[in-house]
Amino acid sequence: MSSHHIVREKQEPALYIASPDQLDEEQLGQLLEWSPYVVAGAGAYEVLHARGIKIDALAGTPEQHVQEHITLIPPLRNELLSVLTFLQANGHAAVHCITAAFDAETLRGFSAGMTIVTFAQGEKIYPVKSGYSKWLPAGETLRLMHDVPGLETEGLKNRCENGYDTIADGFFRLRFDAPLLFIAEAL
Repeated sequence: MSSHHIVREKQEPALYIASPDQLDEEQLGQLLEWSPYVVAGAGAYEVLHARGIKIDALAGTPEQHVQEHITLIPPLRNELLSVLTFLQANGHAAVHCITAAFDAETLRGFSAGMTIVTFAQGEKIYPVKSGYSKWLPAGETLRLMHDVPGLETEGLKNRCENGYDTIADGFFRLRFDAPLLFIAEAL
């Protein structure tokens, strides 16, 4: 027996790829599995095109001729800001970003209106609100991307500055006095 799933447009997170080398082929394949709307960073276009990845939009100014169907995203202060502004304006509620560096300042401005997960430097980084909980097996490592006032943890053991390990299989919880906190899990 097979199952058939209908994926509606913009139901799956869009995918912004600025640094395709941040994920291995299998990880990238998992993100591409449901045919998301793909935005290539200007520096990643040639690599993605050579791999046969269908690109829907391009951020920045192309150095070479691009296919007709590709939407060119107007440049703003930085490429990530351009991409997130474009995606939000076009009704995308979620995006996976594959970049070489994490940009909390730019992401913070969009986190209230979009679900954003960043893959950078071997980590999966995402924003959470106070009261966040998640089930993880014992010994998993989390990193807080910045300090937050009034941080309380449950189910975590502090191992270094902003670094935590889960104590046992089960839920961990985070409470804090800030609008959001970016946390990172190892890939």
